[in-house]
Amino acid sequence: QSYLRIIDRKRKEIEAHIGDDTEEMELIDLHELESNLVYFDTSLRANKVVLDRLMRYNRIKKYPEDQDLLDDVVVENQQAIEMTRIYRDIIQGTRELLSSLMDNRLNSAMKYLASITIVMAIPTIISGIYGMNVSEKWMPLAHTPYGFGIICVLILVACVITMKVLKKRKML
Repeated sequence: QSYLRIIDRKRKEIEAHIGDDTEEMELIDLHELESNLVYFDTSLRANKVVLDRLMRYNRIKKYPEDQDLLDDVVVENQQAIEMTRIYRDIIQGTRELLSSLMDNRLNSAMKYLASITIVMAIPTIISGIYGMNVSEKWMPLAHTPYGFGIICVLILVACVITMKVLKKRKML
């Protein structure tokens, strides 16, 4: 049970760092702890089989102190099996929490990058249209003395409006 408490202490240390930048190493450490608990569980269950056989085996004379000691060992082993199961469930929940946090951070970054892409697409589309090789009679503001400046201002206004809409929808 002392080794199980050490594993739980390591899990608590990892949980203390969840609010900080979560690294892949913390997920790997949790996986390692969970693997150790699987080994513990397997060995404790094997010990349980041996202890059950000792309890039923009548060929060896058991003194009252031995029987009491054996009863205590059986109880301790069962408690260790339960603790292992509980700690493994807790570690699995912690690992899922870390994965969810990392996915959430990735989603936020992708949302931000998609918003920037939308804002940057506006000037690209407008300048692409005005950069086509077509007759000047088909292009608005082509004969206006300040046509280029007016188009730049319109692009800037469209970008600002798009940014405000994205901020209102909490995408930027």
